[in-house]
Amino acid sequence: MTQFTVGELKAHLVVADDDGSEDQSIQEMGQAAENWISEYLRRDLDSEFPDQWPFVCRQALKMLVTLFYDNGTSLFGDEFEVHLEPVKSFLASFRDLS
Repeated sequence: MTQFTVGELKAHLVVADDDGSEDQSIQEMGQAAENWISEYLRRDLDSEFPDQWPFVCRQALKMLVTLFYDNGTSLFGDEFEVHLEPVKSFLASFRDLS
């Protein structure tokens, strides 16, 4: 389930709503962020919260989309991990460690 529309993500990223040139990329970033969060948490949030993910998870998604948008494909390996630490901290209480 998509947690945010492209329009909502564009507003968060401060991208003009009438500029459609990045819509596909922003949509893909949102999906990539959702996938990363689900894999990191080891939970199917869409099944657990069919209407909407918890606020903390949605905020983490915005953090990830911002990270992807601001850095594109320039972050790899350890450098990417450093930028993920705040997101991981934000999500810690939702992670299934079993």
